[in-house]
Parts: sequence; structure tokens; C-alpha cells
Amino acid sequence: MEENQKNDEKLFMYLINTFQSSAQIALGEMENPMTRKVETNLDQAGYYIDLLEMVKKKTKNNLTEYEEQMLINIISKLKMSLLLESKK
Repeated sequence: MEENQKNDEKLFMYLINTFQSSAQIALGEMENPMTRKVETNLDQAGYYIDLLEMVKKKTKNNLTEYEEQMLINIISKLKMSLLLESKK
């Protein structure tokens, strides 16, 4: 894998992990680093999941197998967490 491609993969994963962390904070799974509180905002969590879905759609057929599977797994886990949290 060439250097630019490795760097792009790292940047892509960083972007995905940023949206994932933001969704987890909104789901109350992680402490909000700004407020130092665990809070739930399901609308915001849904927004981050929608962003990840859009990234998945827009990058279709342009990801490595690893990137695609990781993105699918992250979205699935977040959707399950959102569903469980919305039933509370």
C-alpha cells in the first residue's frame, strides 16, 4: 500500500471514530469532555448515525474491505444502542 493510501486510511478512520465518539457521547455511553457529565441526546445521536450512513453511501465501492466492515459494524452497534436507549 502506498504512503498516500495509508495516510488516507488513517484519516478516514479518524473521521469515522470522531463521529462514533460523538454518537456515543450523545447516547450517554461516554462522558461529554466539555461538560464532564454523562448526558443523553437521542436526536443528536441519530444525527451522527445519519452522518455515518451518508459517508457509507458516498464512499460505496471506494473503501478497503477493512474500512467497509468497520463502518458497517460501527453503524450497526450505534443503531442498536440508539434503539435500546430510546426504549428506556
